Formats: sequence, structure tokens, C-alpha cells
Amino acid sequence: MAIGRRGAGAAGWQSELAKLKEQLFEISPKTPYYDFEHEQRPISREKRFQWIPETPLMQVHWAYIIAITNHGYLLIHQQGAHERILYEQLQKAIFGKPIATQQSLFPVSIELQPADALLLTELLPDMLQLGYQVEPFGHNSFIIHGTPADVDSGNEQKAIEHILEHYKNFNAEVKFSRREKLIRTLAWQQSIKAGRNLSEKEMRSLVEQLFLCTTPNTTPGGKPTYVEYSIEQLQRTFG
Repeated sequence: MAIGRRGAGAAGWQSELAKLKEQLFEISPKTPYYDFEHEQRPISREKRFQWIPETPLMQVHWAYIIAITNHGYLLIHQQGAHERILYEQLQKAIFGKPIATQQSLFPVSIELQPADALLLTELLPDMLQLGYQVEPFGHNSFIIHGTPADVDSGNEQKAIEHILEHYKNFNAEVKFSRREKLIRTLAWQQSIKAGRNLSEKEMRSLVEQLFLCTTPNTTPGGKPTYVEYSIEQLQRTFG
């Protein structure tokens, strides 16, 4: 009997502790929530729009995508949407499984200015996790053995130079970690730019991946990735 009472008391205590945890960690719509693993940025809680997959997608001016929803339509900025997708993929790669490296048939050697060589040396461990296999070769020189699949063969040197240039252009007043700046740099660099014609398959993949993101409504820099237009707005516009 004594053993049974001790077991019941333990079970009761665990039950009350579980309830207390639920109360402590319950998040209301007004509660600011931050992902401290990466950066202190609010996690989006906006509704996930139900676009109608049966309807065709349309590209406008080779920069925007129109997707029909049950209540209107979305005008999606293709570069901003792709930047958001890449940013979250790169975050996962940094803290999890590395991005696959595409080995170069003919390794490329590059020589940099001393300051850029020092910067690249500091970035190498994180860049390896993100698909760039680069090693120092002495006297501010490096050999590029592999890059992510997104980098076309023959453009390896330019890709590295653009990464360093964009990285250095971050506002010094914005206190991002080295890793965060690198992720944002790569997301911007590898994103689909305006002027590129997309196939129906490419547009569909972009829209589907966007709304699987944790924060689909903004770019890493805070710009909108899409604007919603409701049927009611259209009706008011045309009377």
C-alpha cells in the first residue's frame, strides 16, 4: 500500500508539472516569439494562404508571379520569395546536414587582396557546410575544389568574389553574426533575379516551397515576398 501511494504521488506531481509547463510555454497570437538558435527575429504567424493548385500561375514582367486563392489572388515577388526559401534552407544546412558539393573537374586557383584573403579564411568553415570546398594555398591564394550545384562551372572565382563583396557591404550598424551575414549573402546571391523567364513547373515549385517556410511573408531583410489582393478589394475598386 505504501508503495502504491508513493507511485500515485509521483504520478500526480508529474501531471501537475506537465500542466505548469503548458501554461508557461503557451504562446498567444500577441506573444513575441524569437528563434534564438539563429537570430532574434519574430516567427511569422500569418495564415497560410490556400492557393488553388488547379489554376495556372502567371509570370508578370519576368519578376512577379500571380497565384489564385480562394479569396482573391497573391502577387509574389519571385526574387524575394526565392531568397526567403534559400535563407531557411541555408540555416538548416549550417546547423544540420551540409549542402552537397559539386566537385570541380579542374580546381580553380584564386589570389585575393590580403584583407579579402583574411576574411575568406575566417568564413571557410561555414562555407564548407554550405557547399563550398575551398582551401588556402599560401600567400593570399586559395584553391576551389568544389561549389554548390547552383554555381555554374567556370564561374567559381566570380562566385567567391561576389560573396566577399556583398558580405563587406553589410551595414556596420546592424549587429549580425558572421554566420548570419554569410547566410544572407548567399541567399541573395543565389536567388532568382528579375528578368528570368520561369516555366510553369518552376513557378509552382517556388510557390509551394515559399509557403512551407517558417516566415514566408518577408525576405531575410524584411521586405514583403508577396501582396494579397482580396475579391472584396477588387469589387470596391471597380464599384
